[in-house]
Formats: sequence, C-alpha cells, structure tokens
Amino acid sequence: MGKVRQRLGKAYIHTKEKSIQGIIIDALVNHGYDVDVEVTDNGINEVVSCEIYDVGGGAVRRMVEFIAGLFIGAVAGVAVMSLCAAAKERDEL
Repeated sequence: MGKVRQRLGKAYIHTKEKSIQGIIIDALVNHGYDVDVEVTDNGINEVVSCEIYDVGGGAVRRMVEFIAGLFIGAVAGVAVMSLCAAAKERDEL
C-alpha cells in the first residue's frame, strides 16, 4: 500500500550555501514532512524549490510548531548578536 501525501506548499531557498540549504531541508524532514527538491542555478544564486507534503496527518500543528521554532531561533540569534555587539562596545571603552 502506498502512502498518501497531502501537498502543503512550496518553499524557495535562494542561496549557494549548501549548509543553509541542508539545514532547512533536514529540519523539514526531521519534523515529519516529505520534501521533493529541485535545484536550478540562475547565475547569481542556486534556487532550491521544495515541495512540502504531509504524510499521515497532523500537518497544521506540526507546521505551526516548525515556523514558531524558526522564528524563536531567529529572534534568539538577533538577541545574542546584539548582546555580543554591546559587550564588544563596552570592552572598547
């Protein structure tokens, strides 16, 4: 019996950094999504298009958790960078 996949959407990653591409794709897969990936090079960046599918239900809850995790990570990263900049500025006084 084959698995039933519900298409949730498509995401595009515009970078040549393989590590960034891998982190995003791995995070989707680790959260239980199927991801079909196609890579094209537009001369400036590689464009990775990811078709994201849910397998087995629970997609909305997991997608909200995934996006919330990305947002929290981004906010934490900005906060840490601000603290580092403030500490560096203080040390230079």
